[in-house]
Amino acid sequence: IMRRLNVLAVAALPFVVVAVEVSSSSLAVTLDESRKGAVSRLVTARGAELGSRLGTVPLFRVELARVDNFTNAVTVTANDAARFVVERDGADAVRLVYEDLGTALEKVVCRVAGGTADAKIRWRISLTPRAGWAVVHTTYPSLLCADKIGSTVADDAIVGGNAKGGLARGAKGYIRASMPGSLVAQFACLYDDSALFYFAAEDGKGYSKLLEVNRMATGVRFQWTRRGFAAQASEQDYDAVTAALDGTPARPCMWHDAADLYRAWAEKQSWCRVRYEDRADIPAWMKDAPSMVRFNRDMVAEPDLIRAWMRDYWKRCYPESPLVMAYWGWERHGNWVSDYFPVIPSNEAFAALVKDCKAMGGHAFPWPSGYYWVLDYDKQPDGSFRFDDHAAYEAAHGDDFACINRDGTPYRRTPRWLRGGSSTCLCGGTRFCQDWWNKTVCLPLAKLGVEMIQADQTVGGGFPSCWSRTHGHEFGEGLWKKECFYRQMVTMRETMRTCEPDAVVCFEEPCELYNDVVGIQDYRTCEARSDEWASVFNYLYHEYLPCFQSNPRRYDRVWQSHAAADGQMPFLTPSRKDLIDEFVALADGGFEKPAPDGTRFPAWEARPRHIVDRAVRHGGECSLRMEFADRANQCAQNISVVGRRELAPGTRCRLSAWLKSARGQAVCHIGWGVFTRDVKNLAPGKTLRFPAPGEGWQLVSGELTMPEGDASFIRIMVNATAKDACVWVDDMKFEVQQPDGSWKEPVFSARDDYDAFMRQWIGLYHGPARKWLAYGRQVRPPVIFAEDQPFSMTLYGGAKYEGRRPCVFHSAWVARDGKKALVFVNATPRRQKVGYLWNAVPASLVLAPDEIKVLEVD
Repeated sequence: IMRRLNVLAVAALPFVVVAVEVSSSSLAVTLDESRKGAVSRLVTARGAELGSRLGTVPLFRVELARVDNFTNAVTVTANDAARFVVERDGADAVRLVYEDLGTALEKVVCRVAGGTADAKIRWRISLTPRAGWAVVHTTYPSLLCADKIGSTVADDAIVGGNAKGGLARGAKGYIRASMPGSLVAQFACLYDDSALFYFAAEDGKGYSKLLEVNRMATGVRFQWTRRGFAAQASEQDYDAVTAALDGTPARPCMWHDAADLYRAWAEKQSWCRVRYEDRADIPAWMKDAPSMVRFNRDMVAEPDLIRAWMRDYWKRCYPESPLVMAYWGWERHGNWVSDYFPVIPSNEAFAALVKDCKAMGGHAFPWPSGYYWVLDYDKQPDGSFRFDDHAAYEAAHGDDFACINRDGTPYRRTPRWLRGGSSTCLCGGTRFCQDWWNKTVCLPLAKLGVEMIQADQTVGGGFPSCWSRTHGHEFGEGLWKKECFYRQMVTMRETMRTCEPDAVVCFEEPCELYNDVVGIQDYRTCEARSDEWASVFNYLYHEYLPCFQSNPRRYDRVWQSHAAADGQMPFLTPSRKDLIDEFVALADGGFEKPAPDGTRFPAWEARPRHIVDRAVRHGGECSLRMEFADRANQCAQNISVVGRRELAPGTRCRLSAWLKSARGQAVCHIGWGVFTRDVKNLAPGKTLRFPAPGEGWQLVSGELTMPEGDASFIRIMVNATAKDACVWVDDMKFEVQQPDGSWKEPVFSARDDYDAFMRQWIGLYHGPARKWLAYGRQVRPPVIFAEDQPFSMTLYGGAKYEGRRPCVFHSAWVARDGKKALVFVNATPRRQKVGYLWNAVPASLVLAPDEIKVLEVD
């Protein structure tokens, strides 16, 4: 393959070419004149064919809309050009000129440049719409990679810079991520061990754009779509780039190689000006390798419980480590309902809690709903809402400042957490919105002592497109969105610092564009329903911004181990059990410990809700009432089996409860069974049936024997599945049979495997391994040889995933002083033997159950 521009010229037209190859030092691209410039070949420096043999796609696609009517739109592709020529543009570049592309688009010029001094081929485009039309979306370059690299698709993988980063293997894979939004870094790659294709945008300003990678029957399509309204001639002022790598048996290609290519460019951008440790805008305590905890609404409603947890658990176990204290459910009416104040239990009580916890090293971190204004919440059976804010919204002329859809209507949505309610989103391009967020949300929280705030739901710094003709910004999408949100983060911090000098700001899910202004970063890699997790953002930017794994799960070894190996902040899930030395296995089986607001029993899950009934009960003051709630309703609790000798295989268990029903008992029941970590039932489930209406309270019980196998938990589920259901449960007991045949409620030690793992993790992160785990730079990890394990999860909203994850997670690091380390984390309760290659030298080690090993290497 020639590392230069190859031209086949027509004799009569010496400056017009009919076929062309543009090359860099790593990749040769053939542009097919017969298909109007479509990419027909992609060949690496060593001759690996990465282009599709089965077809091509048009090099560009442009969507245009009428200036006077945004919904009157047309789409044009390269194939629509009536005239097309390819011209030289210096020694290593060509210009593809397209003219007369229909009623909306006059001219397009694409520039493709290579050169032996550069590993990358660079792509730019300029467009000239016709009068009365505007460019809205520009998809370029669009190209088709091979349906398989080498002889099989089974070992191919796709990874991109999307927020819930994941690796897709084999004959699948799809990325659709926007910036601002779900795109954390502007690149993607396709690879196997032998070769890698790299696709990126080197845009340091932050234009709105969409990355799409889609595996089709004919190959894997890569394309960028720049989103920006232009009613005049315009040019893309940054490079889209392509490159390739060739792997060897000693150094097979990995997605980290593509990330390293991208990092070489990204570290020259504004968001990498200063390492985190050197930033003057970050308070000293945030640089002291803090951990994190999150309290839910039930605990926020009991300030003394949080004080006790801080005093008697956190300070006793971790006296030197700072703590970020996230609060969920502090809002007046319900989680993420934007009529925030007064907060629960009251402004005064919350402020006192924040002050007391700060004295113990804890720093308050609530997550209000970003730009979203909740209009109504919690739909009732009669169609009304428990909370309705339409009057206040209309009094504020909210629709004048809301994001406007393309058809001119105000934006609305009905997210599941509003329980049938709805919200709108204010436009971040308006002064009203910026002031509303700073002055009516953040400043009052700062006055309560809050030092940290996350702008939740503004994922990646994004909010809906806005087509308003009165807001003063560009129509739809564009560079304005990044600039407005960046200004919001700066002014948000300035506003908070008028009363909290050490204020720290952030938003939901990463975006590299804001690394230098935010001080902590929500990350959700573990929510990726992919073949493997790929923590792209943390790999690129660990030394510039600390991440935490949002939505942690107590007892989830796999999530915890991934986050620990990845250098994310240790994130605890608190429990009332942290405050005691031992506890009864079934928490609040008597249903006598409702939340302070009387709406639920905190020890029990509610999907979507359950009812505290003080009027109908068998014993004590309360019972559990279950009714159908727009869908099947479940109240559940898990009893952990891991490490519990009291629940060893062969143990006989009994569940009993007093039950009563008014209606719907035929299909309502209490189910219970033994499950693995990936929610596989190890034994046939048992069922307790409700008595018929009119029979009153009845004692119902059932037994099961603990099975052999890798049991993780016993799950007890009260199910109301009939649409007219109304049933009660009280005085439930979970017991195990003793050697003498009697029955006894098991009592567990509170110092379990979870507690031991967190102590180990926090000790390393805040202590001897902090120069890597808290502040180090991730580098290409070693090839590892270890077993994997079944894995499943249920995400918010009920989405389920089943797959496999490693038994051992690992990573490689370079500290600021140049010292290197490998990190291995055992994600199982069993010993694990691991083989690995570091600097092409084979080695092995053995990890104890749940062990985190930090191994310094040359």
